[in-house]
Amino acid sequence: MKSSNSIKIILNRLKELSALLIVVSVLWLFTNSLVNRHRHMLPSGMIIEHAHPYSNNNTPLQQHTHTQQEFIFYSQLTVIQALIIVAVFILIAVIRVYHFPSGLIAGGALNSLKVINRLRPPPVHSK
Repeated sequence: MKSSNSIKIILNRLKELSALLIVVSVLWLFTNSLVNRHRHMLPSGMIIEHAHPYSNNNTPLQQHTHTQQEFIFYSQLTVIQALIIVAVFILIAVIRVYHFPSGLIAGGALNSLKVINRLRPPPVHSK
């Protein structure tokens, strides 16, 4: 009995740590996207926009170069950021529709999840 409680405590700590790491990494992605966004003009004339730390030369188009693999990596990173934004909006919409208990998000009490069915009235008991 005592070992199962310690396992639950360890699992809860791991969940909290992983949630914290996810929040920090998402905040880093968004901060990087806001602070380090810039454009390049390719030899074909196409303009590509992406974000990574760079030294700013105060021109609309940056002069540093990238390999094809770097452009693909930055493009994938941009897609991941968009997917994270969509997932957050879906999560917020689900929480608002189903009125999850207030302790669910902060306390992680998934066992107390009660979905309210708002399409029918409560049962009527006859005497």
